[in-house]
Amino acid sequence: MLEGTDAGVAQPVVEWTSVARLCEETQNDDAVQRFMSTFLALLPGRVSRILLALRKQDSAVAMDAVLSLKITSAMIGALRMEQLCCCIETALARGDYAAAEGAGAGIVGHSTVLALALDARRPSRFSNMPV
Repeated sequence: MLEGTDAGVAQPVVEWTSVARLCEETQNDDAVQRFMSTFLALLPGRVSRILLALRKQDSAVAMDAVLSLKITSAMIGALRMEQLCCCIETALARGDYAAAEGAGAGIVGHSTVLALALDARRPSRFSNMPV
């Protein structure tokens, strides 16, 4: 069962209005494109860092890594990844490594889905997208 934000309700893979909002706030579509490209490039390493920390039961490193992924996911509208990170965060706060590892397994599979969604549907210009 999903815990945290909107428990039990799976969020969309990418909410593109979040990306459009970020472009509007920054007034810089190219910077948002670079941010998303960097997010994609760093995603496998972030997921690996979380999984390794969970296996070692290193809650400080796991929490640092999961919060980083959660925040950047929220910024680009990767709501499902954000939700999975919230599940890990909640489990770590309770000291429930079994639940944290279960949610960690979820981010592994979802990271591939997310990368495909971001790569395939990324518009060339975000500013034309409705907010």
